[in-house]
Amino acid sequence: MFGIYMISYATQRYDTVQLLGLYAVLSGLYLYYIYGVDMAHDKAAIWFGIAGRALLLFSVPNLSDDVYRFVWDGNLLAHGINPFDHLPSHYVDNQIFITGNTEKLHQLLNSKQYFTVYPPLCQMVFWVCSSSSFGSLTVNIFLLKIFLFAAECGTLYWLTQLSKHQKSELLSNIQPRAAVLYALNPLAIIEVCGNVHFEGAMICCLLAGIYYYIQCLENNFEYKTLIYNSLWFSFSICAKLLPMLFLPLLLLKSKPFWDFKTLLNARFFINIKTNLILFSKPILMCFLVLLWTICMYLPFVNATFFSNIFQSIGLYFGKFEFNASLYYMLRQAGIAFYGYNPMNSISNTLNIVVITVILYTALTQKINLIDGMLYVIMAYLCCATTVHPWYILLPFVLSLLNRSPIPLAWSLLVFVSYSHYYGGQFEENGWLIGLEYTVLIFIGYFLYQKRLKNDKKVCK
Repeated sequence: MFGIYMISYATQRYDTVQLLGLYAVLSGLYLYYIYGVDMAHDKAAIWFGIAGRALLLFSVPNLSDDVYRFVWDGNLLAHGINPFDHLPSHYVDNQIFITGNTEKLHQLLNSKQYFTVYPPLCQMVFWVCSSSSFGSLTVNIFLLKIFLFAAECGTLYWLTQLSKHQKSELLSNIQPRAAVLYALNPLAIIEVCGNVHFEGAMICCLLAGIYYYIQCLENNFEYKTLIYNSLWFSFSICAKLLPMLFLPLLLLKSKPFWDFKTLLNARFFINIKTNLILFSKPILMCFLVLLWTICMYLPFVNATFFSNIFQSIGLYFGKFEFNASLYYMLRQAGIAFYGYNPMNSISNTLNIVVITVILYTALTQKINLIDGMLYVIMAYLCCATTVHPWYILLPFVLSLLNRSPIPLAWSLLVFVSYSHYYGGQFEENGWLIGLEYTVLIFIGYFLYQKRLKNDKKVCK
């Protein structure tokens, strides 16, 4: 608890030595508990994790300044202005200042020159918090944290519920202590309730969607559970766009839709009407996910919406670089070969790789939905030009559902990327980034060798 307090209340992101030292201590204590302490203490450990999050409700985000854009967008919505319409600089250049959106707040933004990209669920939360903050920045941030604190409690609830479904084929490898591993993980505590990142909301909604997806499988896609499932998946997309990558898997991993053996069986035609309805339900589920998502976006759509948001997404993939892996290696090769950084070409190539992984994972029936989601998001992050620490929370949570240790290790290593801010500068330490990925590669190789040995034993 003291370490969490020190990082969030007494450390700035440019205090690299202190920051990494404190996080190393927290990581060591975390590993000691999950590997060295009996499960009998798990209930108390979950409450300890909740208390750690509550401790951060009153801190000002110190490792990320994204929160100021949340406040800016919320203030615009509170005054009936679409945040997707104009750049923040537009309001300053034209001396358009509304309650809360002052020139001082504008100076705190890290995104003055690009349009907002935050999805509608986030925007709705921004609006509610700004409308209830009476123009106070401190109150606004506190209210945002209250929402994310509730989302984190929801995540722990859904992990607990999912742990009860170990008999399900989809969750046969779920970590029995999944809720504890998430509750105590220092990255989850610091980045969601400390630095106000909406990955917390996305994860909560996604886990709820997975829970109701399992209910769908158990109840032959009963309409009630199908609607709940599609709503929660839609909410996760409307908190962060990343779960859109999982839609092909959601469709093609649903056995009634993709089970050709059943489709070609003569018995299928005996009760063809019922069977066709059963086969069409996974399609309906994905259609509803898209429908709810579109409905949530509709209030923001106008003549400039698509051009503005795609411009910002293009800048993200074509300009920003942070803590990348494959991209950095290809960038160095490009500089050596061409004499300059062919970022757009590399980024487009890596995007094709991600699409290929999605299609392969979706069409390979030996890979279940949970494993497929983890493979897809890991491929995306390995090919991304920007990998902020809080991005690792999604693969970490998915890994709790299939016991893959690599994302857990990454959640403890990724903090070295904050060395980018060492001494107030903005320059990455290539040695530390290299160490981060070298350790991950070593763990992956060790697990691969272990799996080969186990396969040989089975063959004998």
